[in-house]
Amino acid sequence: MEELTCFWSPGRPGRLVLMHLLRRVDANRVVALTRSPEKVEGVRVRRGGFDDVGPKDFEGAERVLMISTDRIGARVPQHRAVIEAAAKAGVGQIVYTSLLRAGDPGYRGVLAEEHRATEQALAESGLPYTVLRNGIYPEMLEMLLPLAEVARTGALRTSAGEHAYVSYISRDDCAAVAATVLADGGYEGQYLDVTGPVANPARIAEALAAAIGEPVAHTRISPEADAEAMRARLPAGMVAVGQGFWRQAEQGWFDVHTHHVERLTGHPPAGLEHHFRRLLSA
Repeated sequence: MEELTCFWSPGRPGRLVLMHLLRRVDANRVVALTRSPEKVEGVRVRRGGFDDVGPKDFEGAERVLMISTDRIGARVPQHRAVIEAAAKAGVGQIVYTSLLRAGDPGYRGVLAEEHRATEQALAESGLPYTVLRNGIYPEMLEMLLPLAEVARTGALRTSAGEHAYVSYISRDDCAAVAATVLADGGYEGQYLDVTGPVANPARIAEALAAAIGEPVAHTRISPEADAEAMRARLPAGMVAVGQGFWRQAEQGWFDVHTHHVERLTGHPPAGLEHHFRRLLSA
C-alpha cells in the first residue's frame, strides 16, 4: 500500500488538523478530501463529499481521518458511506472524531446517539479504527453565557449547580491529538477520551476573572430565569439545548478527565483562561 495519509477535511476542524499534521509528516504523504479544494493549500487534494463518496476517494490510503459531519439527522448514513467506501478501498485504519461518553447507552440525545451509531458501524466494519471522543468545546460557553455582559458586570448567572462539572477542550487541542494519531498510526481498537481541565460554574467564573483582570462571581438562578435570559439572545431551539446541557452536566456526563492530550501532543491542554483571553481580545 502506498505510504499515504488520506484526510477528510470539512471546514475549520479539518484545517486545524491539517496544520498540525504537516508539522509531523511530509506534505507528499497527505491527501485532503474536501468539497472545497480551492480552500486547501500545500497538499494534494481530491474533490469529494459525504453524499457521493466512493472507494476511489481512498485509493492508496494508509489511514483516513473521518471528522463527523454537522448535518444532524443525516450523519449516520453519511458516516456509514465513508466507512463502506474505505473498507472497499482497503484502507489501513480509520480515525473518527466522536463525542465524550458516546458509547454509554444511558446518554440520551441525538448527538450522542448518532455518534454511538457511527462507532457501532466502525466496530462492525472489520477495519482497524480509533475513536477520539472529544470533550466539550469552550465555544459552548459563548453560546450559553452573555460573556461580554459578564465581563462588564462581574456577575455570572446560570441555572447550573456547583456539581455541573464539564471537561472543556479546545478545537486546536483536539486537532493536535487527531493529527498525532493520524501521523503515527497505532491505537487500533481504542476509544480515547480527549479532554481538558474539568470546570464547574465557580471555576468558569475564576477563569473569566483571570482573563479580564476583574472579580467575577457565579450566582445560581432558577431554570425559568435562565431560560428567559437565553431567549433574549438565542434562537428558540437553542434554549432547550442550553438548559439540557446544564442538566446533563449536573448528572455527570461531561466530567471525564484524562491525560491523553499531553501524552500524545507533548503539551497540556489549554485552559479556559486562554480561551477567554483570546475571545475577549478579539
